[in-house]
Amino acid sequence: MSHSISVARFLLCLSTLCGIIVPNQTRTSTLFSQFSVSQQMMQGYLSAEGIHVQRQRVRNMLSKINPAAAAERWSCAVARWTYSVPLPNSLWHIDGHMRLIRWGIVTHGGIDGHSRVITYLRANLDNTALTVLASFVGATFQYELPSRVRSDCVGENTQVALLMNLIYGDERRSHITGRSVHNQRIERLWRDVFTQVIQYFYHLFYFFEDEQILDPDNDIHRFSLQQVYLPAMQERLDTFRAAWNSHRLRTESNRTPNQIWMEGMVANCQQDTTAINHVFSRVPHNEELETMLG
Repeated sequence: MSHSISVARFLLCLSTLCGIIVPNQTRTSTLFSQFSVSQQMMQGYLSAEGIHVQRQRVRNMLSKINPAAAAERWSCAVARWTYSVPLPNSLWHIDGHMRLIRWGIVTHGGIDGHSRVITYLRANLDNTALTVLASFVGATFQYELPSRVRSDCVGENTQVALLMNLIYGDERRSHITGRSVHNQRIERLWRDVFTQVIQYFYHLFYFFEDEQILDPDNDIHRFSLQQVYLPAMQERLDTFRAAWNSHRLRTESNRTPNQIWMEGMVANCQQDTTAINHVFSRVPHNEELETMLG
């Protein structure tokens, strides 16, 4: 089934099954190039675009558009494990996704361990410590500084570790390192990022190579590829992030990550904790960060 046919069928389903008019069909079409998504995530995509559809109708649409993918999702049991972080911003998990490194593109991301809010998701042209730091600091201007950060013990995270230790001191384990198996919150996220965003570009770039359109060892080819596709990739990552943060979690009483983060902050606003204090400006660090980064 071609992408254009799938999109046309999806938009038709939106109109006929839901009785709504899609406000911007061109933009909405770009959101659903991958249909192997769960009903909750599809509702998240729609909600992020201001489109609200009943759960059963979304499920019916997905079954009509791609029955095989729907059946596969239902047949795959997900092994769940106990995981607990007490408050929003208590712990962020950060990591880099390297599936497009062959073409000089790396995806960097962070996720709040309590609420599962994706705090940042950036497509970058290198994997240096300064690039990781810039992505991390950019997220703190929206969500403030977390109390702790967990990452793999690799060189690109050294500047984030230095920042956390400079602000909080190096005695409280503000930056926690370890093997990827201990960073499972974001390792699990990468699976969905790949299937819903990165996979499209991964196969497309290999197709270009197979057709001898692209030579990944040619600097001009790589530069041209990056200039053309990096903005489109970032747009898709932004769309995915908005959908993820708006999708309902069955294990969290059908609340969204955004709701969990906000409710956690409001419910604990009187607590004197590092994670909460930053958000309510009792320990403002934004001016400090701006000064440190020039």
